[in-house]
Amino acid sequence: MKRLLLVVLLLPPLVWPSRAAAFSPDHLNQVTFVNETGYDMIYMFFSPSDSEYWGADILGTARTLDSGQKLSFYVYYPDECNTFDFLAVDQDGDAYTVWDIELCDGRTHVQSITLSAFIGPFGNLEFSAVRLHNQLQHEIHYLFVSPADAASWGIDVLDARTILAPDDSFDLLLLRSALEEHYDLMGVDEDLNEYQFRFLVDVAREFSFAIEYTDRRASGHAD
Repeated sequence: MKRLLLVVLLLPPLVWPSRAAAFSPDHLNQVTFVNETGYDMIYMFFSPSDSEYWGADILGTARTLDSGQKLSFYVYYPDECNTFDFLAVDQDGDAYTVWDIELCDGRTHVQSITLSAFIGPFGNLEFSAVRLHNQLQHEIHYLFVSPADAASWGIDVLDARTILAPDDSFDLLLLRSALEEHYDLMGVDEDLNEYQFRFLVDVAREFSFAIEYTDRRASGHAD
């Protein structure tokens, strides 16, 4: 279960999760969130169930999911089926959770957000703001920011329509529950080249990271 309170320390993982396979869009699934609550969602999280952390707010800093709206995202995971946990927080600070949502290859998933998932006030929300800057001459078509303790890359925070152009930035929020947390980033450009690095968020509340050609992973894809 995800932690909701701040703890004193998280030791960094000693090894990277099992994410070695080359990226292919054929391995992506799609999940669509539909807000049927009557309230606007300000924050949403869709985290691998094997992680202790909620991770990135998939709405970013510029979007909300208003009542009656829907929004689709791509999801990248290692097995035929993997499970994810969902958290949304509405305009009043009330939370909605759904645990162990199973995604399986070959089947897209529609996740309705309804009042049956309502659990009441979430409490104090502690965030770190992260700015990711595309310093490539290529567009980034997929961008994954996953807690380092998860085996899955998880959800593409750009959503199913958004592309991060050269020299543009994408701002997101990480929901904090420890004094130190490690995250793995993978960006994928239009030629399916992969750019990966791990970063640490600590007691500071604002971070900025550049995606550069030095982060490129040797994958056999052509330029």
